[in-house]
Amino acid sequence: MFSPENVNGMNTYETFKTSVGTSFSPDLQNLIWSQNKQYDIIYVDWNNGIDYMQRNAYALEEVIKWVNSVKVGTEKNVVLGQSMGGVIARYALADMEQTSIDHKTRLFISHDAPQQGANIPVSIQFMYRHLTNQYIQTNTTLFGGIVTVPVLENKLGVSNYLSVLDAPASRQLLSNFSNLSYGIDNSVHTTFFNELKAKGVANSGGYPVNCRNIAISNGAECGMGQGFNPSDNLLNYNWNKGLTFGGDLLSMVYLPLGGSIGGLFLDNDFFGVEIAGLIPGKSKYRVEFNAKAMPYGTNNQIYKGRISYSKRILWIGPTIVVNITNVQKNQPAGILPLDTYGGGFYNTSIVVGSVSDPNLYIRDKFNFIPTTSALDIGKRNITLQDADYKKAYVGATPPVAPTNSPFANFSTDFEKYNPNSSNKPHISFNSRNGEWLSRELNVNAITTNCSYMCASNQITGPNTVCSSATYSAPSGATYYDWTITEGANLVNLAGNFTNTITLSPTNSNSAGQVTLSLFFGSGDCGDIILTKTIWVGKPSIEINLTSNSNYVTIDLVGAEGTDINQQGITATTWTQTASTNGGSAGGSGFSGFGNGPNFYWTATLVITATNACGTTSITRDVTCAPPAPCDTSYNLVAKSTSGYTVNKIIEPCAKTANQKTVAASANEIVSAKLYDMSNIEIRNYRTNDYSVEGVKKGIYILKVQVKDIMLTKKIIVN
Repeated sequence: MFSPENVNGMNTYETFKTSVGTSFSPDLQNLIWSQNKQYDIIYVDWNNGIDYMQRNAYALEEVIKWVNSVKVGTEKNVVLGQSMGGVIARYALADMEQTSIDHKTRLFISHDAPQQGANIPVSIQFMYRHLTNQYIQTNTTLFGGIVTVPVLENKLGVSNYLSVLDAPASRQLLSNFSNLSYGIDNSVHTTFFNELKAKGVANSGGYPVNCRNIAISNGAECGMGQGFNPSDNLLNYNWNKGLTFGGDLLSMVYLPLGGSIGGLFLDNDFFGVEIAGLIPGKSKYRVEFNAKAMPYGTNNQIYKGRISYSKRILWIGPTIVVNITNVQKNQPAGILPLDTYGGGFYNTSIVVGSVSDPNLYIRDKFNFIPTTSALDIGKRNITLQDADYKKAYVGATPPVAPTNSPFANFSTDFEKYNPNSSNKPHISFNSRNGEWLSRELNVNAITTNCSYMCASNQITGPNTVCSSATYSAPSGATYYDWTITEGANLVNLAGNFTNTITLSPTNSNSAGQVTLSLFFGSGDCGDIILTKTIWVGKPSIEINLTSNSNYVTIDLVGAEGTDINQQGITATTWTQTASTNGGSAGGSGFSGFGNGPNFYWTATLVITATNACGTTSITRDVTCAPPAPCDTSYNLVAKSTSGYTVNKIIEPCAKTANQKTVAASANEIVSAKLYDMSNIEIRNYRTNDYSVEGVKKGIYILKVQVKDIMLTKKIIVN
């Protein structure tokens, strides 16, 4: 599909043998690759691999009939269809059954085949369409009549790939096909798959029923994407160069020798460039090409292709800009971010080779055959949603209707030593799917399941233990080892070495934080460590006080360094039971506030915290820290949680318990301003009354200059 210049496509029997030989699967190699292999290999290739798939399916039927006519014995066939070959093989086998021809096949293997279609990023298709439109037909060129603008020609060999999009097989396979007008036209695709689904005997869904049907997807079993995000760049090329029109510009465009330019040429703006080029001045040529992965949302730009010529008149005058070609396209409606989903990926180096250009970025891969397509999830009976493409598809626990697969068994990919990066190159073999396939070939089928290693899996169970609680981990591993790595004195653990254990407090007074750890795994899938933080017993609380002048902020925290947010607290109460010197305090939730008319007030608080195990109560005295005597004759003090004023201390060195203060007079205040943390002025006060009412949440600095003294205060607005 990606190599129309090669008559027989990109893959050959040699590349097939190489993929088996490098699979690290001795069992598969011994069956179909080594000198003592147990199968005769009939490798079917096509004279025209991008022809209508029906034609190649009929050719395959003839091959199957020929094999059945010449083989010795009664051993049935195994048909392995890779990529588009899997769709063709499905069509051929189903058609033979529909026409009552015995295909004598016991096993059909669909290897990363686009049973619901293939994905080529729409933005890349737009780029190809744009460049295709720059091919100009002329009648009198010296070398054959096509003039091109080879913007990336020396980098990518783009012209080799432009025609592939309109080939019959491409239109049948692509799930989102861009036509020459940049519109999405899936009519050919839909017609073909409707025809395929109707093939075969009644109610077969377009699959053969007289053989066992299995599938390999090179998409990740855990459902991870390709390692980049929707709307990330797939290709970005930016190039600027000062030039003269007669020199560098013409060297970038392959003009016909001895002929005239006919038809559309570069959006018809080339003659504007020619006129601008005759005017003296500084010239510049700019090339911008950008193609993005399909984003979420609507109406986001995914492609931009622009070549512009600019000239600054007489080197000092205005700049004229002529767009030689300029195409910008937004995402079509209703297309999910297929480029980033899990699936057998296409390695772009196959097309672009080794590129070294600081102005050019090319993404190394994109999702080519989504896992859902390779497994035919939902059998085209439903419209798949975003969550369906991100789901973990596990052979041992296949999905149920309506998102079920028609295959009797399937294998997705898993990387033992890197479980979170498990998508593999399209139609590749490896030790995992190689062993799975060899067991199918030997009629000793196994199912694959490393799903317990997926990053989304966690220890399940309650966050709080009162009397006892059960905790579980995903099943499927061959060994489990549970330990308490923090707070081992607080709980007893029962049921180790299984995927489910029970924790119970060591006594009725146990209270504290516990960290439960699990080491588990298997030889096939590797091992992993999961942890869970659990609170045992009733809350354990304390307060922290932060003094600021005559007031104090109060924070309810976990005692002995524990995390109060892990204690499962559902309710708190704050009650003032006593005070001195006009002090008062209170709070709610995990925060409170206290203040008084001087620096020697106190307030007594009773604070309770409740979780599922019960209620804890503490009694604490609250006060503020007095300022150092004789430090200053003025202080910023709080009138409330949101109001402040400047007080003048009478006899600041008197060291009396009830130090007297009076409000500073207006003529003593030079300036008063409130700033945010970026030193941007928020308020400018005119009186000795500094309110932060109406100021949005955040941290601020209040600066008040009194005579030659600058007073500052950090204010937190909640």
